[in-house]
Amino acid sequence: MSSFDKHILKCYYYCNNLYYNKKLNILNKIILKLVNRYYGFLLKFLYGAFIPYKARIGTNINFIHSFHGVFISQYAVIGNNCSILHHVTIGSSIQKMNVFEAPIVGDEVFIGCNVCIIGKTIIGNKCKIGAGVVITNKRINDKAIVINKNITVIEVNT
Repeated sequence: MSSFDKHILKCYYYCNNLYYNKKLNILNKIILKLVNRYYGFLLKFLYGAFIPYKARIGTNINFIHSFHGVFISQYAVIGNNCSILHHVTIGSSIQKMNVFEAPIVGDEVFIGCNVCIIGKTIIGNKCKIGAGVVITNKRINDKAIVINKNITVIEVNT
C-alpha cells in the first residue's frame, strides 16, 4: 500500500476509535464529521470505494491493489492481518425491519478480487477466498479455500 493509502486508513482508524471509545463530546463529534467527510471524499472520488468508520476493521489490514471499488458495510467485522484485493463487497442484508446481518471475517483471511460476501456470513481464520466468489449467509470453517469450481460458457450463434 502506498503512503497515501496508509494515510486514508489512519483517518478511518481515528474516526473508528473516536466513535467506539464513546469520547463523543461536541468537539469530537465535529472532528469526527470533518475527518469522515475528508477520507470519505478521497475514497469515493479517487477509488470509488466506501469504508464507513462504524465498520470494525482489525489491525494490519492490507488493501493490496489500493481501495479500488471496495465496499464495506458499516455493520461488517473484519479481523486482523487480512489482505483484500480490488472490487470487493463485504455487505449487509436486511433480515427484518431495521435488523441488519453483516459478515464477520476472521484473522489472516485473503480475499481475492471481485468477491461478494453478503449477509450473515462467518469466515473463519486463515481462509482464502478466490476471485469472483459470491458468498451469502454461509459459515466457512478455519483454513478453508473457497473458489468458483463450475464455469459455465454459453455460446450464442448469431
